[in-house]
Amino acid sequence: MKQTFLLVSFLFFIPSLVLSADTISKETKELYVKSGLKTQIESFSSILLTQIDAEIKNDPDKNKYKPNEIKKLAKTIKDVFGASDLSKKSLKILSQELSQAETKNLLNWFHSAVGKKVAWYEDHISTRAGYFAMNNYEKNITKNPPTEDYKHTIKQLTSNMKVMEAATNIALINQVLVDVAIASLLPNFTKDMFDNISKKAERNKNALKKKVEGEMGLIMLFSYSYLSKDEVNKYLEFTSTPLGKKYFPLMVKALNLTFTKASVEFRDKRFETINH
Repeated sequence: MKQTFLLVSFLFFIPSLVLSADTISKETKELYVKSGLKTQIESFSSILLTQIDAEIKNDPDKNKYKPNEIKKLAKTIKDVFGASDLSKKSLKILSQELSQAETKNLLNWFHSAVGKKVAWYEDHISTRAGYFAMNNYEKNITKNPPTEDYKHTIKQLTSNMKVMEAATNIALINQVLVDVAIASLLPNFTKDMFDNISKKAERNKNALKKKVEGEMGLIMLFSYSYLSKDEVNKYLEFTSTPLGKKYFPLMVKALNLTFTKASVEFRDKRFETINH
């Protein structure tokens, strides 16, 4: 599953990862694509910029934001959260955490009939067509409710895949980065303000979690509604294997470390830009 994100304090020191790009195997690179990490990484900066643009446009006092400063902010985001640098970080984590045998076994799963189908539908949900299909699913869910057996299976799948934990924390990451980015466009932005925004987000995490749980519950029901009962059960079986139990937390960890390190870089580069 692709919702694999975890937020820790932006101020924590994240050790440098020592593997070079040359040491990354072709199997790890393929897993990076198959797992959905590549899609998540490549879409992050554009999603963040879209959210920031919406915040500015919806501000009644939007004229206080200087166009030149907005351009500088956008450049910093593209530089820090660019797909190339973030991809390297995630690939290194996968190489460090998975053995060659584990990587090959994971690829075998993704190459299986059920694995291919699962991956296709998990990607489908992030497309424009998938968005409209899910809206239609939501509108008709009262008339055509899922069976209790299906809901129970999806609940187990959600737990095994660490979906709620991951989705809550990516929402938290977005919230902090958007708030910090907007605040940094105004005069007298300080590191204390950055810290306060981060701490405030952490205090509100439980409220955010409840909101995300409702949204992700629907997304999970929709995402696998195209699969047969047997296919969903096979996916559940995979998530319950020793490899599955290692793989899903690892996806959370990979994005956790990747985006946390990038967020620290964003903070430092943003202050550097403001102070020059």
